[in-house]
Amino acid sequence: MLKFYPKFIALFIFFLTLQRNPSPPVKLEFQQTQVTVNILPVGLDATGRMLVEDNLEVVSWYKQSAVPGNQGNALLAGHRDWKGELGPFQYLENIQKGEHILIQYENQEVRTFQVIEKQVYHAEEVPASVMNIQEGPRVTLITCTGKFIREKGGYQDRLVVIFQSI
Repeated sequence: MLKFYPKFIALFIFFLTLQRNPSPPVKLEFQQTQVTVNILPVGLDATGRMLVEDNLEVVSWYKQSAVPGNQGNALLAGHRDWKGELGPFQYLENIQKGEHILIQYENQEVRTFQVIEKQVYHAEEVPASVMNIQEGPRVTLITCTGKFIREKGGYQDRLVVIFQSI
């Protein structure tokens, strides 16, 4: 039996490193700018797309995706601007690899995440992997960017910033 004891310890340590936070996220802070915004859980609209609140005071978290920091892809979307006012995700346009965001959870825990990737895609050409909730662990922030053409439905591009827990 002693032969298996080291394997048990290794397995126990492995599971500790995968520790999950079942508490939902409630606030996001851009560490560079110290701008904080509330996080609101959302589902899908009638067309099967993630709902994004028409409100500059909140960021939408797709509640069927991962809790940020857990295994999987936590999807959060917010507005760069809305009705002529700049929104919380305007800061994503200038964020650089290595910069941090803080996410606070309902249980008051705070975790730090670091930018590992930043890409701009045409709105109709965002890769499926961006929205894949099984990818990860990672946090994906999405917002509109680029040229605004009202006749074509608004902004023509999507800015995708991917973070990992540190």
